[in-house]
Amino acid sequence: LHERRHDRQRARALLDAALDLAPDDVVALTARGTLELDAGSPFGARRFFARAHELGRTPLTAANLGAALLALDRFEQARDLLRRAAAPDAPPELFANLAYASWSCGDEAEARAALDRALETGADARNPRIVALERLLR
Repeated sequence: LHERRHDRQRARALLDAALDLAPDDVVALTARGTLELDAGSPFGARRFFARAHELGRTPLTAANLGAALLALDRFEQARDLLRRAAAPDAPPELFANLAYASWSCGDEAEARAALDRALETGADARNPRIVALERLLR
């Protein structure tokens, strides 16, 4: 809520307080990582997302960690992580991130397949990231 009001400092303070009370809370770790990534700090985001993924081991925690790795230009590491986490119930973000990671690694066939899977699982075709991926791959 505070982040939506553009009060990142307050959001950061509240999330840090929550993590002081429950340092292994996957939701709080994920929210804190998202806050860092949105603020342009992929190194900070990676730290929070990595801990959340270590604890949660879900396709969503992998998608978030993959996003931070992509922001750090760690394309092969992101692709390997996202490939391992790709499951039928994975969120569209995982497949969109896999598409970009695969394209960045030079594998356009895998990138196209991942983009198709992102759209099949509910990615919004009007999302600017999806539009950009489609332009790269089509």
